[in-house]
Amino acid sequence: QLEFFTFNFSNLVGTAEDESFRLDGALTLRTAAESTTIDMELLFENAVAGETVWFNDFVISVTDGVDAGQPYQELTFSGRIYHPEHGYADVRTDVPFRFEMDADHPGEGVLILTGSEDATIVMSVLSDDQYQLEGDMDGDGEYDCGPEVYDWED
Repeated sequence: QLEFFTFNFSNLVGTAEDESFRLDGALTLRTAAESTTIDMELLFENAVAGETVWFNDFVISVTDGVDAGQPYQELTFSGRIYHPEHGYADVRTDVPFRFEMDADHPGEGVLILTGSEDATIVMSVLSDDQYQLEGDMDGDGEYDCGPEVYDWED
């Protein structure tokens, strides 16, 4: 079983769905008995749009578990994403996204995006059918937007 590897790359060029892209950075994969973690330092340039998205100290973790005999997976995120038009957001999962086996959508989880001047968006999973968004757009600690409930299928 592969337990650890790091892939460093510079000027890696490819095409997907007739769009060219270029990648620079490093990916590190770590696996253990019930978990897999990917650490990213990645610049993704869309050659057609001329935009570069940066994943800085970005970590994705997947953990397998069993609850009352039912298998599930939990997914967490942390790090910073930078987009040239929209700026940056610090990403963290306060409650892991939990997927029951064969589910298309998580049944629980809380994702928080924080940008400049502490503007914050909170995504809370309500069920495997719905999630909620709330926003503190001026960073004063009070929600000015939402809560708005959305169906995963929409």
